[in-house]
Amino acid sequence: MKNLKIPFYLLLFPLFLLGQETTPSEIVDAKGAIIIAQLEGEVSVVNNSTGLPLPPEKVQAGGILFDGHTIKTSDNGKVVLLLSNGTVSTLKANSVLNIKKFTQSKFDPGAIKLSELEGEPSSSDVVIDLNIGDMVVDIKKLDKKSSFNIESPVGTAGIRGTRVGMNIQTAPGGGFTSRLIVPEGTIAFTPPAPPAIPGVAAPPPPEPVAVSAGQAVTPSVSSTGTASPPPVPQPAPAAQLSALRGVDKSNRILHELIALARNEGHTGPLSAVELAAAARAMVKSLPSNAPASSPPDKDPKQGAHTLTCNHNSAPA
Repeated sequence: MKNLKIPFYLLLFPLFLLGQETTPSEIVDAKGAIIIAQLEGEVSVVNNSTGLPLPPEKVQAGGILFDGHTIKTSDNGKVVLLLSNGTVSTLKANSVLNIKKFTQSKFDPGAIKLSELEGEPSSSDVVIDLNIGDMVVDIKKLDKKSSFNIESPVGTAGIRGTRVGMNIQTAPGGGFTSRLIVPEGTIAFTPPAPPAIPGVAAPPPPEPVAVSAGQAVTPSVSSTGTASPPPVPQPAPAAQLSALRGVDKSNRILHELIALARNEGHTGPLSAVELAAAARAMVKSLPSNAPASSPPDKDPKQGAHTLTCNHNSAPA
């Protein structure tokens, strides 16, 4: 089991950049932030509106993205994304992920009890599309006003807060095959609507299928866009469940960011720009040779911090 250690100061650094280098046209309060927490091998990011790739200096650990971008990994690539609502997503080799939408409301750090923070700090709306490849997503318990949907060629997974492994591959002769594994919580998987036939009334939309903890489904779509019969959840292989059940400590990042904002005197609703200002003092105080990690039990107020995530093998 491989542990991923993310230096806390690297997570603060892009927030500092956000407050210093981003223009008003590039960010509004409703935008959620996506931090590139770790990057390996070749990874590219394309702006969906312009079709142009971002320069390499913006696609590196510590970089920050917003919705409206598509991430592609090569055969040796991997990227770990930390969303500002607490979601941690690991995109593995030969994968393409389109971040269609990510908005998040401001939140009041002074009104949040850190010991009781089990879900996201404020409501959010997320739509991501796994075009192809392998991904593990750990989603915090969502606010009742929030939504999180993972689209794909084989259907859409609606999630309220859980961990899910998703694999999409091209099928021999065309179309797509997949495997979705749910080690914790429950998702609602909805197959795609059948292709429209001229002159024929459209059938009722497909019903969602509940996939509970410990289960997997294997939906597919033919080369003509016709979905397989509604998937029937089956017990997932024990080895794959075990690989997806590592203990994630993304709560620690949210706790410390909120505590930092509170210590900097922010008592009202907080936006990403204001959070960047709160992080500025700590970033400026970091030495140029700040350590990459610190012991897990180290006092959060001293030196560098780490987030340890056990995001291992996604479903094969």
